[in-house]
Amino acid sequence: MLSSRDGLSCEQATAEPSVVVLSMPKAGTYLMGQVLALLGLPDTGIHFDEVGFQDNSGKSREVILADYGSLRRAAEVSKVVLRIPPGHYGVGHARHSDELERSLSRCRTLFLRREVRACVISMMRFCDRSDWGGDSSWKAEREPRRKVIAYLNSDGAHFLEWLSGIVIWDRSPVATRFRFEDLVAGGDRAATVVVEVASAVGRRIDVSSARKIIAVALQSATVTRSSRPSIVSEYWSDEAESAFARLGGHQMNEQIGYPQTWTGK
Repeated sequence: MLSSRDGLSCEQATAEPSVVVLSMPKAGTYLMGQVLALLGLPDTGIHFDEVGFQDNSGKSREVILADYGSLRRAAEVSKVVLRIPPGHYGVGHARHSDELERSLSRCRTLFLRREVRACVISMMRFCDRSDWGGDSSWKAEREPRRKVIAYLNSDGAHFLEWLSGIVIWDRSPVATRFRFEDLVAGGDRAATVVVEVASAVGRRIDVSSARKIIAVALQSATVTRSSRPSIVSEYWSDEAESAFARLGGHQMNEQIGYPQTWTGK
């Protein structure tokens, strides 16, 4: 699928919409991709950010995680999303910009959001078991609550700054919004989300089919899936909450419809 000069197909085969999963990092990006694949949309292998994209087409999960740098392509994200063929999907994370919003107005854009503390912990866990991240000094901490505090004082601060530009999409008129927590809930709650996703991308399915789709998707070994869910209470503390508030976490949660303050649960 990625065969033109800059690695992206120019194919325009049908009148179906191009579909873009634009999400907060660690909010079910590849899980939503799996749902779309089960709805019959081919994956372009595109995973974009503000400065380019990663060409994951035909690559295994192991190769994608190990060879991240070699799979990167420099490109303007507002042009990348327009090269996703109709009836196909691509995924990514990018700060809001007017230019990108104009491009996305020509696609079906699905925005995934998640409680911000959980995003922070999930991103930290992902970076901890990989080579991703800039300042890796926090990885030396073994105790979970001390580790997240160290992360918030280094790479985590940069992550939250990046996230502050991404959550703006929650107010964008071009985006259809979904909650990670609903998608992973399973049962009828998740099936309802799948029906809504199908409708957003021009497909029709019944609840029974949606239940089957989400059951398969939740069992799939997606690219960045961890061995178990991130449980905030296992990592969080009053000190972490103080750093989180200082870095704008409360405002971001309020902006996307989650509680500002931590209840300790």
